[in-house]
Order: sequence, then C-alpha cells, then structure tokens
Amino acid sequence: MVNANHLQDETLLYPMDALVLAASDAIDATLVSFDDELRDHGAERPQDLI
Repeated sequence: MVNANHLQDETLLYPMDALVLAASDAIDATLVSFDDELRDHGAERPQDLI
C-alpha cells in the first residue's frame, strides 16, 4: 500500500492502477495489460509476449 501510494503521488495514476503496478512489482511479475496508462508505466502489451 505504501509503495502504491508513493507511485500514485509521483505519477498521478488512478489509485487502482498504482495498486496493480505496485503489486506486480512486489512479486517481480510481468504485468500484461491493454490499458495505455499501465503500459506507460511498465506494463507489457499482450501481443508482445506471445
């Protein structure tokens, strides 16, 4: 939660997007999303991983 809060403060992402990004970062997972904002901050496009 703390990391998500810092991320949201720094990037002005929606709180839920910040939570999703922080959670994927915490477990060192690749986040895959169609969402442009998430991809702008580290998520990967699904077609790039197939």
